[in-house]
Amino acid sequence: MTKQDIFDKLLNYYEIMVGKIKNREALKNAIQNILSETDLHVYFLLPFSGHISLQQLEAKAKRAKITASTFQDALQKLHSEGFIYSYNLPEDGKRVYERTYSAFVAEHQVRKRKGSEQAKVFAEFWNDLAENASENLPTKTPYYRVLPIEATITESAGKIKLPIYVPIPDPRTVLPIDVISEIIKKEPLIAVAECYCRLAARERGKGCQHTTECCFMFNEAAQSLIESGVARQVTYEEAMQILYQCEEEGLVHNVDNCEGKIKALCNCCSCCCPVLDALQYHKKNIGAPSRFMVVYDEERCAHDFACVRVCPAFAVKVAGSARKVDYDSCIGCGLCVAACPEGALQMVLRPNPPKMARTNQELWTKLRNEAILGTIKRKLLGKKTA
Repeated sequence: MTKQDIFDKLLNYYEIMVGKIKNREALKNAIQNILSETDLHVYFLLPFSGHISLQQLEAKAKRAKITASTFQDALQKLHSEGFIYSYNLPEDGKRVYERTYSAFVAEHQVRKRKGSEQAKVFAEFWNDLAENASENLPTKTPYYRVLPIEATITESAGKIKLPIYVPIPDPRTVLPIDVISEIIKKEPLIAVAECYCRLAARERGKGCQHTTECCFMFNEAAQSLIESGVARQVTYEEAMQILYQCEEEGLVHNVDNCEGKIKALCNCCSCCCPVLDALQYHKKNIGAPSRFMVVYDEERCAHDFACVRVCPAFAVKVAGSARKVDYDSCIGCGLCVAACPEGALQMVLRPNPPKMARTNQELWTKLRNEAILGTIKRKLLGKKTA
């Protein structure tokens, strides 16, 4: 029986979560230029999911007859290159290690190796992954959800320069999980890195002029990225200033599709972000809209095009001399509400707000279970799952 190539084994593992990889050989070659076979032997000592302590990992390496120095070198390489997380548990400070997913590896490599051939390969992988999500991903649950501009759903309009002229929704409909400042405030460690979508677009000869340092990670993910050199720690106040700047630029907040213990928060543009692109085409297994949507008051409309120009989902359309909101397309970001000088648009709670996981762990457990089941169905029955 022919022994399986360990790099193919890695890609097979990745395909459980993302489906068939389009540029598989190019991706394999790129990974071979980064990691050795020994590095991957150490990688596969880590559990399929969840974390493992350093002591447990060392014991497994010893049983596999990997020397201590080789083990430490491989562990450091895997961490610095983004193939594993390494962080301290908040409850006891114990150091643990955990596999990252292929999308995270791609993000890490695009940031770390921007301008290189390897970065281009990972940029293409990331773009193909998101562009073909509906067909390829063996999962149904969205990874991300939109967060509305805070000032459009709360009384905090005075905190930023955005002109908000409309009454806020019934405060009973607004929950802390909708309010970006409340979400950030709960996370003790915050890091910011460059936007991998914009960097990836530039690698592919595209891109835009929006802010790049605006991708946030929290707690375990933040510690791992800070230590690996692709992110920097910021205070709550600095994070909020960056987020307000993103809102003024017309960027959309996307956060992990859970209520708490988030790992990531992105600020997305329709010119570069595959998640927004997927939402525009109603691909529902990458991103979900916010719990709010926009309603339109024609009597207050001055019939300018501010709302049409700013809408990243093309949900606000011209209908004769008035405006029309395509509720199937509206992602509930609030940008049109903030842009309207007459207050003709207002955020309201959706009739059936999208569901979300309670925690990040619950979200990824669900995604992992869907991926395994979906992969099995495809192999046995040839069925698509999304």
